[in-house]
Amino acid sequence: YHTIPHFSTHLPKTVFNMTRPKYPIKRYVEVLGIKMPKQAKPNGIKSAAIALGAMGYNGGMKKFQDELQAFLNDVNKGSIKKDKVEIGTISDNIKKYLLENKVKAEAQTIFLSVRRLKHILRDSKQKAGKGIPEKHISKLAVYLMNPTHLIIDLHPKHKNIVYVYEEDNRHYKIVVSPINGEIITCGIFNLENMNMKEYAVIF
Repeated sequence: YHTIPHFSTHLPKTVFNMTRPKYPIKRYVEVLGIKMPKQAKPNGIKSAAIALGAMGYNGGMKKFQDELQAFLNDVNKGSIKKDKVEIGTISDNIKKYLLENKVKAEAQTIFLSVRRLKHILRDSKQKAGKGIPEKHISKLAVYLMNPTHLIIDLHPKHKNIVYVYEEDNRHYKIVVSPINGEIITCGIFNLENMNMKEYAVIF
């Protein structure tokens, strides 16, 4: 870990040693397909964080959140009206990076299916300390838009997108298939795993 001086106290004082691959902070914004607001020029981590936060509260995000919450409520009640819900998109920049690394990328949107949601709910109750808390599920759309880290798992049997987010001083992962956009699993994420040779850390 390396200490970064002079940044806002709202930002972490340490960041992971991102050397595989090593991109400038500008990539942090561009890879998610985010347009920088006028007040946040791409001149560092702080500006990138502002840009991501600003994008997290637009109309499209609220739509994703509302639909996800309704979907979660229906599944919890046993009144299932549809088999999946769309909660995000995969930007063209992420797809470009995947293709550069010979990872098949066909999905445009990210969705959560009833089957996967039931697994996530089960894990949150039965695998305390491994699954994500149930209260996080309704915020998955926000975490996908504003991840702490973005990783491509290049393992031949996986080749998935790993979105990492932080809540309550713990890190969690959302694993998404770039082929069909389905959320495959969610759970605790250990930052030490970013050293794995199969992981290409975008930021």
